[in-house]
Amino acid sequence: MVTKQSTGGLHTDRPGDVENATEASSDPVAERAIDMNAQVVHLHCAMVWPEGLHCNSCRAYFRLWSVHVLHRAGWSDERIAALDPRAVL
Repeated sequence: MVTKQSTGGLHTDRPGDVENATEASSDPVAERAIDMNAQVVHLHCAMVWPEGLHCNSCRAYFRLWSVHVLHRAGWSDERIAALDPRAVL
């Protein structure tokens, strides 16, 4: 989960994600949307299957919507990939 620090920056409670947190936004709804989409990418780790990208956990088709949201929020490919090193994005 991403939370605000008193300095206005963000940090996460997952080890290794502190350096991947984005700068604070003045819009709490946007902050929550970014946090939720980061959790989706982390939980639904994309793996390559013969049929395409599927979630490693539930085998559902992996939708790139959350990746697009994080890109729009300014996250780099490396930052998104760091959410789960097993993911193939």
